[in-house]
Amino acid sequence: MSRKYQVQPGDVLTKIAQRFYGDASLFGLIAAANQLADPNKITPGQVLSIPDLPGHFDVIQATGTNQIRSTGPLAIQVTCNVPAGMRLAIETVSARCVLQPGILSPLFLGELDILNRPVQPLAFFPWVQSFDGDDVKDGDQRWFAFHTPTRLYVPGPVDHLTFSAGFEGQVPDQSGFAEVYVCVNGYLEAAPV
Repeated sequence: MSRKYQVQPGDVLTKIAQRFYGDASLFGLIAAANQLADPNKITPGQVLSIPDLPGHFDVIQATGTNQIRSTGPLAIQVTCNVPAGMRLAIETVSARCVLQPGILSPLFLGELDILNRPVQPLAFFPWVQSFDGDDVKDGDQRWFAFHTPTRLYVPGPVDHLTFSAGFEGQVPDQSGFAEVYVCVNGYLEAAPV
């Protein structure tokens, strides 16, 4: 299904895409629907067909990493542009972690408050120990990972996702080390009306 739009003086396709989709970079959908050989050449009074956004859109694979050396919250920001009118459908979340003396809470999608408690988390992801430090040169390292199929929806507009965990050294207030790498896979789709 599509709508009709009459081009006004000063209009360009990016401006029209921003108006209808909330994202100027989607001007190509309008150009393709109207078989415009040159998307820069539209004239006032011209009637354009504005197609609805497809059900499934760009495939997203976004990653982020962070590390911490003392007790406290660990936040990983994953850059992921979800424009207004769209939502990110997350299909899988994967992560790996290397940890030296200490404890890392389950990873969750959301942010921590000042007491290291989740603030309205969208999901929790438990760690699975992948091998012990005896398997590597530095015997006090432990490695964890997970790969979780899921179905989570994040409505736009957002420019990043935040994954968080709390880290505590082996003895409270003692330093340690944790490094976490997160990968999100999914796709953009039109947000339900």
